[in-house]
Amino acid sequence: MTREFLATDLNIDAYMIEPLDYVELVARLKQLLWVYNRANNSADSITTSPASAHRSDHASVKCDNLEIDFKQYRVTNGGVDLGLTPKEFSLLWYLMKHRGQVLSRDQLLEGVWGYDSIGSSRIIDIHISHLRDKLETNPQDPTWIKTVRGFGYILDNSYPLIAESM
Repeated sequence: MTREFLATDLNIDAYMIEPLDYVELVARLKQLLWVYNRANNSADSITTSPASAHRSDHASVKCDNLEIDFKQYRVTNGGVDLGLTPKEFSLLWYLMKHRGQVLSRDQLLEGVWGYDSIGSSRIIDIHISHLRDKLETNPQDPTWIKTVRGFGYILDNSYPLIAESM
């Protein structure tokens, strides 16, 4: 049996024969990481009406007057660019994926920042405030992102979420 046959039987993506060439090893690792990252990103899905769609399959998602453009990483409201920062964009998208669900500050920290709260979760409140300033006509009386006292935040679920391909 040859090495190629054994490698495919074991479901191995790649292999190298000694002596190893460092430049080739690094290039192959970078390529494998790129492939795995693309596969993981395409596995992130959103719940849409009436069916489920993959984020990578769609260029934008609309929710009432809001449009989230994944190619440009921007959000518009009625065609006007809101100028969200990357974290605000990620936070809004995380809230969109969990519309109608009350999310604690710790859940938001883990979901958007990727870590548990160490000390204060005040950073969530600050980013929510900035999002409200950009999303809401009256940030003092929000219609999109509501506070659930003593727990966290919820994004209004009354707007249909529609994924569009471009």
